Amino acid sequence: MASQFGEGASQFEGARELVRASLQSCFGRPIVVMLSDGSQRTVQGYIKSTELNGNKVKRLLTDAELPPLASLMDEGKRYVLAHSNALDMGRDGDSQITREYLMSLESAGAKHGWSEFTDDP
Repeated sequence: MASQFGEGASQFEGARELVRASLQSCFGRPIVVMLSDGSQRTVQGYIKSTELNGNKVKRLLTDAELPPLASLMDEGKRYVLAHSNALDMGRDGDSQITREYLMSLESAGAKHGWSEFTDDP
């Protein structure tokens, strides 16, 4: 009985890999991700845009596991990636097929020390 369960589990894993490969083949493209150490990594994935409460939300869907503080360029803008499961969004971000990263627009002003608020007390 244990061998049948093990065999079924491996068949399920095989089917999951086929679905994952099919999704990446149909929708995915090579995307260059910048890592926090300055190196680059190319992953296969796709970017999905949706509107949530009047705000445009972008997500990177990929089967790659990315470290914290990774970023990418999309449509000429830099986005910082946050793994959906790291955020308390009240739902599971990942499926058993793909990982989901929320894309947050990087604020160039804050990065370079600019702020609309003065330092005056």
